Amino acid sequence: MANIKTTLRELGVIYGIHIALSGENRDINKKKFIKTLSHYLSSSQKHFLSDLKLNFKENTQVNILTNGMVLGKAIVDTFNLSMPVRLRWKGHLTQNKIPIDLEVNKLRFSLKEQSFILENMGLYKLVNLLTGSGFKRGDLHVFKKFAHKKYEKWFETTWSLFIKFAKSKKSGVIWKHKGKSYQSKIIKKEAGVVFHYKSGDNVKSSKFSLKPNLNIAKYNKGSNSLLREKVFSKWINQTVAKNDDYMASKRDCAITAGKKLEKFVHKNFKKKQLARFLQIYDSEYYYAKVINQKAKIYHVPSLDDFENIYEIDSMQYIVPVSQLNFHTIVRNIKTNAQLELRNEIRFSHGQFNGTPEAKLYYARGNKLDAIYNPLYP
Repeated sequence: MANIKTTLRELGVIYGIHIALSGENRDINKKKFIKTLSHYLSSSQKHFLSDLKLNFKENTQVNILTNGMVLGKAIVDTFNLSMPVRLRWKGHLTQNKIPIDLEVNKLRFSLKEQSFILENMGLYKLVNLLTGSGFKRGDLHVFKKFAHKKYEKWFETTWSLFIKFAKSKKSGVIWKHKGKSYQSKIIKKEAGVVFHYKSGDNVKSSKFSLKPNLNIAKYNKGSNSLLREKVFSKWINQTVAKNDDYMASKRDCAITAGKKLEKFVHKNFKKKQLARFLQIYDSEYYYAKVINQKAKIYHVPSLDDFENIYEIDSMQYIVPVSQLNFHTIVRNIKTNAQLELRNEIRFSHGQFNGTPEAKLYYARGNKLDAIYNPLYP
């Protein structure tokens, strides 16, 4: 279930539409708010509303509701609405395939107050969407699949740097790190080291020989995710992340993987799949947001329209330093405007731990106008 702020952002728009159409006073009080919404909500929704901890003496809630009223008025003006109006709140239906929060007559709206956030997804889902592939969670490890030898070399370089570090230290604790609720240590004992993790009563440890023959498979087998994330990965970040040899090996792996990933995507690309990337679905809808009482409304085309309006200018890997990124540039054929999307493909829980994921971002300076048709203002 959505939190109270999200809920108030959505219900505030309903309230705003009603106030704009009825001409009632724009004052904000709990009793009037609940009474107004009761005309538009189902029985279960009314019950849900009554359980909300509304407090219109709190600035945060008042600001959210004020923004909602501004957006409600903008919707009324943009679509020339008049009474009677049919309003249906859909935001509480978390299983909706299309991100619809509100229906106004036959118009469907996705509502946001601060920003439009595209879905963050694992690399497997990104590649599936671009190519129609059927990878499942955990199936697609970008470095293992597209640069296996380089990935082994990257780990080999890292482990060699660790051996050099460990051998330069006397026996005992040679490295330690204190997190918010845990402690990590690396302890040197004779010809080996112990990775040690402690959080309350949860203690994990694993011993490794200081020999250069450790590969990824042996490392994974001899450790667990906590030790990989909280011990060795922390050591990497603090000790060798900016080492020239480490950076060169990581970059070499990223470039090799990027080249093969790019080739795979181009060879198997299916344009319609990109629409899912941009939250474009079978039916059209409207995306509306309000920031600091300034409303914006966009028309989001249907999947059929997407085919005729948008072109893919490029899909390519980029490795600025050593981070593997995948950039997709979409162009609106009618306006020639572009939207650039950047997926940063990285380990989410420490280097050499688990499967790298793809975090999705807008490139700086891009606007939604490139993808959606602006209607208001």
